[in-house]
Amino acid sequence: MSSVRQYPGSNGEFKLADNIPAGNYVLYCDITYSDGDSTETVTEKFTFTYKECAHENGYSDGKCTNCGALCDHSDIDINTGKCNECAHQFVATISTDGNAPTGYDTLADCLDSITAETGNYVKIYQDIGDTSATATLDTIDVKTQCYDRP
Repeated sequence: MSSVRQYPGSNGEFKLADNIPAGNYVLYCDITYSDGDSTETVTEKFTFTYKECAHENGYSDGKCTNCGALCDHSDIDINTGKCNECAHQFVATISTDGNAPTGYDTLADCLDSITAETGNYVKIYQDIGDTSATATLDTIDVKTQCYDRP
């Protein structure tokens, strides 16, 4: 059995864990009441059911508006470079076969991630802003972006 301690400024709120499994729970809390002259401690019983957030209300700035979890960007549109869950637009993506891409906010980060295991399929979706990023690629797909060599 674990205990939860309320700290000043917590406003009666507490967090059990980041990785609590879904299920039914019973929580016992010792609550101390004081009127200045006397103090009384009462054990209160709370029951609740925890359901994992389905993120059904969407995301704001990459965070779920319900639970605050960061989007994992696991569903990126290969044609647009935009996450289908939170609508974050990536500068570039890399994938092994052009599908199930991993998104990057800078071309340099994307090119730095290339290994023999990741493959060399890179797509650029917007202004890369970095003319010094280099890599040896098998395939590069530039979506209507222009780059003038110095």
